[in-house]
Order: sequence, then C-alpha cells, then structure tokens
Amino acid sequence: EALVTPTYVTFAQDGVYSTKGIFGEGAGKFSTKDKTIATSVGEDKMSFEMTSLEAKTAKIELNAQDLDLGLPIPEEIKTVTVVLTKQVKE
Repeated sequence: EALVTPTYVTFAQDGVYSTKGIFGEGAGKFSTKDKTIATSVGEDKMSFEMTSLEAKTAKIELNAQDLDLGLPIPEEIKTVTVVLTKQVKE
C-alpha cells in the first residue's frame, strides 16, 4: 500500500467523466461494456475492469503504469486494485 494524493472521480449519467488525482486531471468521456470502463481525457485514454460494485464502494483493477503516483512503479507490478468510495456531492 502507498500513501497517495487524494483522488476524485465523477461518472455522470450523460457519459461525462472527470478526475483529479492519481488518474490525472481533467474531464472527458467514458463508456462501459460488461465490466470494462474506458475513459478518455484529451488524448489520454485508460481502461479498467470493475471487480466489485457495492452501494457505496467499487473496486477497479487497472494497469499500474497508467497511474500518476508521483513515484516510480516497478515494472514487475502489472496491475493495481483501487477502491472508490462514493461521497455525497456538496
């Protein structure tokens, strides 16, 4: 486990995706197919698999090299599981 920058992700009903933190920063589009979510922010594209979906949490698995942790990730680490927790928008 690593201490990482707080990360915020929003998936809107109209297919708009916004993010700030370890996934980069910006807004773009997202699409889903089965358990795969594909996002694009500008020219940056990322896909990840939803491995668990609960009322307030979701677990996603993605390529470790796609993350911006601010520290080098050893190449032998292929995937990372991230837990997203739903928060009420203020």
